[in-house]
Amino acid sequence: LSLVWGSSFFLIKKALIAFHPFELVSLRLSIAFLILLPFFMYKFKEIPWEKWKALLVVSVGTGAPFTLYAIAQTGISSSLTGILNSLTPLFTILVGVLVFKSQFARHKILGVLVGLLGAILLVVLTDGTDLEGDNRFAVFAIMASLCYAFRSNTVKYYFQDLSPILLTAVTLSFLFLPSILYLGAAGTFQKLDSLEGAWFSLGAIAILAVFGTVFATILFYKLIQLAGVLFATMISYLMPLVALLLGFLDGEVIVGLHFVGMAMILAGVYLTRGERKNGRNRSSN
Repeated sequence: LSLVWGSSFFLIKKALIAFHPFELVSLRLSIAFLILLPFFMYKFKEIPWEKWKALLVVSVGTGAPFTLYAIAQTGISSSLTGILNSLTPLFTILVGVLVFKSQFARHKILGVLVGLLGAILLVVLTDGTDLEGDNRFAVFAIMASLCYAFRSNTVKYYFQDLSPILLTAVTLSFLFLPSILYLGAAGTFQKLDSLEGAWFSLGAIAILAVFGTVFATILFYKLIQLAGVLFATMISYLMPLVALLLGFLDGEVIVGLHFVGMAMILAGVYLTRGERKNGRNRSSN
């Protein structure tokens, strides 16, 4: 998951060469749903439509961040975007406590804070201090992290026993029609014949749809069900670590502080991986 989602920011950058952020997201969601359409139709009767409100929350928590991050990257650096993405586990705790009345052990909260500091350290060291840009766009990245927090808690609280593949298909079904309508109104398909580089950007979006949306979302939902919502969202801390290791393989230099950041992230992940509590609050641990 860290490898797939860690590469998403690079693919988004390539997709924005030819397409507007809204077009990027609409194409990504449309392609993803079409991939799962046969499974969606086959399992249609097994969908818990009585939980439509929760399904809608998960859908918005899936589609909205794609748009928000794409907009954010038009105004702020990838370094700052990566740091703000690392707020997801912290927001997961806040949403869990304030909205879902969940309880988290102190060592889990400590793990989130330690991992957050490690992630920030790695991002700054790896990408330098290029945190410039229009800081107003940072709000979009923060909102995206908050959406992910709501989605993750909702999945754990309401859909613990639902197939991750079916849950992914259903939530994408809510987003398919608005996406297609927008693409038609925006004249996106005409760009493929008239705009240079459009097919290249579409290829990047297709990769995002297959791996970054379908494959990764299914794995993420399964991870929430198996290991808990907080542990699953710690993936956002592992992304800078993956980027650092890939950079090292490509010839980049690693210094002592990089190892400090990596150690803090791994320590944070370890601290959050405790036994789940019994009772109702088990759903958010």
